Amino acid sequence: MKNQLEFELGQISADLAEAVPALRGLRLQKIATPLGGLSNSNYRLDLPGGSLVLRVPRSNPGPFLIDRQEEVKAACFAGAAGIGPPVLYANPQGVMLTRFIEEAQPMSIEAYRSDPISVQRTAHVVAQLHRSDLRFKRRFNPFRILDEYRVECRLRSHGLPVLPSRLEAAVEEARAKIMASPVSLVPSHCDLVPENCLDTGSRMVLIDWEYARMNDPAWDLAYLCVEGRLDATQEHLLLASYDDFAVTYGRLQVFKLLTCILNALWGRLQTGPKGHQFYASWTHERLVSGIQLAEDPRWTKWLACATKKAGRNRGTADRLL
Repeated sequence: MKNQLEFELGQISADLAEAVPALRGLRLQKIATPLGGLSNSNYRLDLPGGSLVLRVPRSNPGPFLIDRQEEVKAACFAGAAGIGPPVLYANPQGVMLTRFIEEAQPMSIEAYRSDPISVQRTAHVVAQLHRSDLRFKRRFNPFRILDEYRVECRLRSHGLPVLPSRLEAAVEEARAKIMASPVSLVPSHCDLVPENCLDTGSRMVLIDWEYARMNDPAWDLAYLCVEGRLDATQEHLLLASYDDFAVTYGRLQVFKLLTCILNALWGRLQTGPKGHQFYASWTHERLVSGIQLAEDPRWTKWLACATKKAGRNRGTADRLL
């Protein structure tokens, strides 16, 4: 860890010191505390005037190519809009320096369970992002990405089946319904795991904008439901607080299935620092969740409601599905 820290920080110290006067004359290695990260190295830099967070991207060998310039654009917008930490420095390679928000705590599955109102705060910040005038050049098409992941997984497994047959069928059922009922794409985070949501107690801020693109508004909400393991009551609170009739409860469930499958395939393709066992467990959990959704007796009704707009107050039929 020490060698990695010295190598990464040694490469960028001069540029940071030039851009941020408070860092001039300091050895970053002496004030940096590693914070971890899957696809990035993150360091907390403690200074007399307050702490900062330095993010150094790692190489991205996976099939999903990260557009670092789009990421920087999203992070800078979020910082200026108050839905992310203020960005003090960023370069085209994705190195970023942001303010450390002292009062903010990263969310977790347990935190969402212990504080139901945190679901509302998350819905509000997501709605603020989705209704903003931010625009990305790229679109996040879950079906295209799923197809690419399946091809890559099939190559690595020498042609063996990638998904259980029920999930393969569910993907095609979802594709037919969603493609037949397109909605306006919105600027989206696209990686709304709880750890990317920082809670101050009064508002939520979002970090790690690597996958930010234009997307269906249901994606961010479904992603949070899956990765935050929200129960049905929390899901309805999320939708009510988000307050957009384009996202019905049925559409949310369909996008949850797509999220489960995409993340399961992503896990199969990883060779990162967490190790094989971590990604094998990650993949298994999401495949099980996807199968549970596809085999739920309400799946057909969810598909039907995925193409409908919810009525005001999200009509009774939609709430009960």
